[in-house]
Amino acid sequence: MKNERRKSFILYLDNSIIFDQLTDEESGKLIKAIFKYQSSGVTPDFSKNPALAMGFSVFKMSLDRDSEKYQERCEKNRANGKKGGIANATKRYQTGANVSKRVANQADNDSGNDNDSDNGNDIDNGKINYKEVVETFNTICVSYPKVKSLSEARKKAIQARLRTYSMDDLKRAFEAMEQSEFLKGNNSSDWSANFDWVMKDRNLAKVLDGNYKNKEDKNYEPDTENRRPASDYYKQFLRDGTGN
Repeated sequence: MKNERRKSFILYLDNSIIFDQLTDEESGKLIKAIFKYQSSGVTPDFSKNPALAMGFSVFKMSLDRDSEKYQERCEKNRANGKKGGIANATKRYQTGANVSKRVANQADNDSGNDNDSDNGNDIDNGKINYKEVVETFNTICVSYPKVKSLSEARKKAIQARLRTYSMDDLKRAFEAMEQSEFLKGNNSSDWSANFDWVMKDRNLAKVLDGNYKNKEDKNYEPDTENRRPASDYYKQFLRDGTGN
């Protein structure tokens, strides 16, 4: 056991009776001997003064008893510290492992985009008719490239969309696609949609919201030749109170 050097010690009031039996000079020698013993462990030689020898022996027993208790507490604290250190290290390791697991899971979820990487726990794969979705698209969207294969990525996309939308919703979206000139490529970018595009959550929502409907009158052109400047309307308004 490693002895810890104490920085303080206790003198009990009950022992004051010893000082009462000594002269001031003897009391001074005794108190100095007590401090020296407590700090260095040196026992004074009071063989020529029985009163001091007896008084010191009383204090020595009390100091030694307190010192033993102090060393026991120090040893217990060291043992508890080791246990706490191991527990904290284990907890930090477990926390780190849990964080790594959460990061890995998040990476898996993000890699599929639009939540298409869902593991399917909420939907029984056996109840999803992937082929029906593809055949419905190919039947309605005749102006678009046909879907010829069902990859795992496409199955995940179908599964994710059917968590929110019904089969009737998908049919309405496919019909809206077939009617949309913009999605079929009649746009300034010469771009056209396809099955994979519409099966993304944000795109499917926009199609169902009617964002890609055709303009009611595509042949309308502004009458730029007969349009008058705003200043002419303002002058006429000041003149006769009307802009017509």
